Amino acid sequence: ILDVTHEAKNVGATLVMPELATITAPTAAEGPYDASTDIDITWEAFATTPDLIQIFIDGAYTDTGIPYMDILPRTVTSDTIPADTLKSSCSNIILAVILTNKTSFLGADAAFESEFCVSHQSSSVFDTQE
Repeated sequence: ILDVTHEAKNVGATLVMPELATITAPTAAEGPYDASTDIDITWEAFATTPDLIQIFIDGAYTDTGIPYMDILPRTVTSDTIPADTLKSSCSNIILAVILTNKTSFLGADAAFESEFCVSHQSSSVFDTQE
């Protein structure tokens, strides 16, 4: 619940927290994964569809030093990390699958294009090999 009042102005909204994603791959138990090939990311379907799904891996684990990020349609249950994106022989890579619900209906006093979001992040840790 968001409820902000300042002087005579009020902005507010209510959102349901999205559920946690249950990541099924990649996992430490199934790895290490070959960084020179595509690495599939999978998770179980959701009981309630989120507004947005995001994938994130910190740049410390990528060949370029730039984080791997992807924004996906709200109903998918998989993504693919392209070959040669991640460093090889890297341990404890943290994959985040972030589910977000959002709204722009904040009341008449909200600034143009304002948005209220709530997110729930699931993580999986895995390794790569050469």
